[in-house]
This record gives sequence, structure tokens and C-alpha cells, in this order.
Amino acid sequence: MAFKDKEKKLFLSSLRNNASEHKLLTSLLFLCIIATLLLFIPSSSFTISASDLRFCISRISQTPPTPSPPPPPPPPSPASTILHEKLILNNNNTNIIKRFFHPYGSAAYNFITMSAYRGGLNTFAIIGLSSKPLHVYGNPTYQCEWIPNIRTNTNSSVEKITTIGYKILPDWGYGRVYTAVVVNCTFNETINVNNNGGKLNLYASTSGGGDTNYNITDKMEVLVEQPKMAMSVKVCLSDDYGKTYRKWGFEKLVYKDAITGIRRDRKYCVQPRNLYATGIHMSENLVGKTTHNTEGRIKYFHYHGSIAARRETCKILVNKTNVNYEKTPYVLDTTLRDIAGVIKKFELKMIGSRLQKTRQ
Repeated sequence: MAFKDKEKKLFLSSLRNNASEHKLLTSLLFLCIIATLLLFIPSSSFTISASDLRFCISRISQTPPTPSPPPPPPPPSPASTILHEKLILNNNNTNIIKRFFHPYGSAAYNFITMSAYRGGLNTFAIIGLSSKPLHVYGNPTYQCEWIPNIRTNTNSSVEKITTIGYKILPDWGYGRVYTAVVVNCTFNETINVNNNGGKLNLYASTSGGGDTNYNITDKMEVLVEQPKMAMSVKVCLSDDYGKTYRKWGFEKLVYKDAITGIRRDRKYCVQPRNLYATGIHMSENLVGKTTHNTEGRIKYFHYHGSIAARRETCKILVNKTNVNYEKTPYVLDTTLRDIAGVIKKFELKMIGSRLQKTRQ
């Protein structure tokens, strides 16, 4: 629109400057027409000589043109509300122009969680993305926090366990805006030793990276562990006295956690041909009908802490259907123990006797 207005003003100014020339040409054309007509008119009482005509034309040509008015001044520019340049007095008493920038928002996120895994009895790994410039120009720090669940029938308070997170940058040379970050959380004690469940939190701090005036710390929940249907790894049957080292785990661990009134994490069974993708606890990416209420259809057995222990786990041998050990009630369940013989025969048939002397 500004270009069109300027073009229109130039056109009007050109018309004003050429108006006097147009008047002169029109007068000359009119006199030529009159002179031509006089040639065909007979002589009469009036005559116009050539000298009179030259005098008239010279008077017209000597008439000064009408001056055109000056163009209007340009409109004043609006006052600036944001200062981007400023005169600064230098050390040698000279003025310099300093350019100011006004940043808004964040260029990249502090941390983006993708997944978290348990790596051992006291170790977790948190995988995510973080701002690449933050790690190049700053030194972000991480802290891990474990908050255990409290059983409803106890009056104990929550005791948080914290540790410093050790960051690993596996793909450092590839990212531009973001880079992959693995945070290792290794605690000084076993986590969820009583199988009550809990959650793992991560505190990601920028530590002044990017802007030294701010130290932003973001808290995020990265992992939740629910209590499972745990089998005791310490209470065993007295019938296995002297033979526990030859028994399979699910063959000798037969006492099941009988605590009630808590939510337990469930597992499920799927048919691979009807499945697009699956998780550990829940899956919805499948074709066909599903059965959510699996009570009486599926039994759950979880042997918490039995894989990491390299020594014999059985601590006491009992011959009871109900037993209390370390303030936890257990009930005898020999479902897997009863089918151990069939499974062992199948193994002997398929791979031979190479594992028969292996300590279980």
C-alpha cells in the first residue's frame, strides 16, 4: 500500500509540472486553426498581419508557467517502544552503538523422559533427551529420588532415598538441538526390598546453563513399581532339607505373599498372531476380544530378588500351610512345584543331561 501511495503522488506531481506546457500547446493549436480559416475568408474591414500574429505568439511564449505546490512532507515514523540500539560511552570517551537482543521462551527442553529401567537391586537407568546447547555451554546436574509405598496396615512414615545421578552422553557428536542422555541412579541400599512398591523421581537442574540468572530444576516421575504377587525367597519346605541347591526356583519357593487390601500389578497372556505391539503389564494394540477379569484364569508368581542372589536363598524350612515371616503372612501354593517334574522331563528330552549337575 505504501508503494502504491508513493506512485500516485509522483503521478499527480508530474501532472502539475506539465500543466503550463499543455496550455501553451493548446493555444498554439488554436491560433493555427484560426489562421487556416482566415485564408478562406474574403477580405473585409479587418485584417491580421503576420507581424501581429508573431507578436501574439511571442506574448504567449513569454508567459511564465504556474509554479506547482511542493509535495507534502512524509508522515512521521511511529515512536519505537522496544529499544534495540543504544549509545554507550566507551573507555576512551568515544560513543559506540551497542545492539540489544530480547529473548523470549526456551530454545529447547531441559529434559525429555523416554523410558526408565531397573538395572539391579539398587540401580536404575533413565533414558531421555536434553538440550544440546545446555550440555555444551553449561553443566546440568541430576538427582534421583526413591519414594517407597506405605502399607495401609502400618503407621510408618515415608523415608525418601536420594542419590546423585551420573549422566552418560552416548550420541554426543550427532545432535544439534537435542542430545541423548542416560542418567544412572545407583543407591547405597537395596530399593523396594520388602516389595511394597514405590516410585522413582528425577530432578534435572540446569545449574545456570544458558542464563546465569536462573537455575531451573524440573521434577519428573520416571518409574513406578507396584507390589506383585510375591513368592518368599527365604521360606521353604522342610521336605527339601539338604536338597534345596538341586531344586529349581519355582520348585522350592512355594510360599506366596498373602497380604490383602493393596493393589497388585498384574500380568497377562497374549496370542502373538493377534498382536501389533505389547508391553509388560498392559497392551491395547491387538485384534480380537480381551478378558480383563482374569481371576481364576491366570495365577501370578513373582520371585522378587531371587535372580540377583547367587547363593542359596532359603533361610528357614517349615512344614505349614500358613506362616508369618518378617511381619509378612505367607500361604502355601505348590502349583508350579507340582508340574516341575513334567518340565524337567521335557528339558532332558530336548537338551540332554548337560544341566543336571548345574546348581540352581
